[in-house]
Amino acid sequence: MRSRIGRQVLAFVALLGLLGPAGRAHAMTAEVRDEAGFFTPQAVKRANEVIEEVERKYHKDLLIETVRHVPEGERKEATSTDPKAKSRFFAEWAVRRAREPRVNGIYVLITREPGHVEVAVGNHTRSVFPDEERHKLAQIL
Repeated sequence: MRSRIGRQVLAFVALLGLLGPAGRAHAMTAEVRDEAGFFTPQAVKRANEVIEEVERKYHKDLLIETVRHVPEGERKEATSTDPKAKSRFFAEWAVRRAREPRVNGIYVLITREPGHVEVAVGNHTRSVFPDEERHKLAQIL
């Protein structure tokens, strides 16, 4: 099961890349929320269909959020020249954002300003989507 989830998630991400860029309560957490306008509406629609299939088959969420910029008060950490501080900021911010909609699975945060991709994986999901897969997903994005 581990490799099937990984392959489906990675295929989904490749699909988003091929379709190209364009211009909370506990809602559905298997979707793309494209505030920053990275993807075409058609790409988001198709990605949401694939994500829903992953959720149905594996009972895991995959939420992808794009944002235009980090909050003003946190820009210093997000643009730090210290790679460890910057990495820690984005990892913690992604976890905080994933908690609000109660993501049970994989959460992807993509920021336009500064450009960054962060993938957070829930504790119960690591057994089927380990750090190696998380790293691959971040690299693809």
